[in-house]
Amino acid sequence: MSDFILHAAIRSCLLLGMGALVWPLLPAARAAWRRRLLLAFFAALLMVPFLPTEFAAPGTVGHGNNPGSASIISWSVLWAVGSGLALLRLGWQMLGLHRLLRNAQDLGEFDFEDCHLRIKESPAVHSPCVTGWSQATLLVPPGSSAWNGPRWECILRHERQHAVQQDVKAIWLIRLVSALYWWNPLVYLASRQFHIESEAACDAAVLRQGTSPREYIETLLSFTTRSHRLAPSITGQSVLRKRIARFLSHQQEAGSGRWRLICGIGAALVVACFSSVCGVKPTPTGKAVPSLTDEAALRFSANPFPSSDSASGAPVIGTP
Repeated sequence: MSDFILHAAIRSCLLLGMGALVWPLLPAARAAWRRRLLLAFFAALLMVPFLPTEFAAPGTVGHGNNPGSASIISWSVLWAVGSGLALLRLGWQMLGLHRLLRNAQDLGEFDFEDCHLRIKESPAVHSPCVTGWSQATLLVPPGSSAWNGPRWECILRHERQHAVQQDVKAIWLIRLVSALYWWNPLVYLASRQFHIESEAACDAAVLRQGTSPREYIETLLSFTTRSHRLAPSITGQSVLRKRIARFLSHQQEAGSGRWRLICGIGAALVVACFSSVCGVKPTPTGKAVPSLTDEAALRFSANPFPSSDSASGAPVIGTP
């Protein structure tokens, strides 16, 4: 068990640390690709610890004669307890989301070409958000009946993109990884960055569909005066000022940075492959050659009083 914990800890730190070095290579205008790459890194965090590799030769980790084995076992127990508590919290959030959806008021359904949204109103949310595992559900705060047509159009286009991107399932995957790697701050930074890239990808999709930037900004600002209490969902929130500055500055740069994107993805793949094999020490396949000390100890244990007459293997008793 301690080998597995050490394996997972080192690999996760290598993967996230080197991924952070690759991240600046990716163009900010390609939010959708940056989001996918982050999601691939989170999926890799689940798979990397289970790769059939070793970090040390047999007998060096997990045995009582190793001075560091006790501390490794202690950290393993602490990791397991922390992950268990985080998973229990995640399960409690899922139950809370189920109760929220059950108590929400049904406002109808809306069909798009590529997805189907059920609209519900709940006082537990203060801004629109998409949730639901099998059925995409748009939760809106009370008073949504007073929204005008342009505001509804901006909201539906944005939340539809979240549903098309399968952000609900992606967020639950990220929360699962965060529960397993609760001790690693890089996981939380990557999770926050995923929320930012997800929102940026939806903003870009709304503007590509012909929505006026001014109209869209007014819709975003209309929810800033409310307190931001997130339901146990889903899309998360980024800093609004950075969101607006980002999609305005990169609106005309959507087609640029292709080669930079290719280089960034290639570097990310190299990082993932390097992290998966880094630190591997192959298991010896041939018969180990004993050292001189081991050979002498073996002979001494077989016959502690050798003599020239013992070549036949029969015990020799000396005469006085």
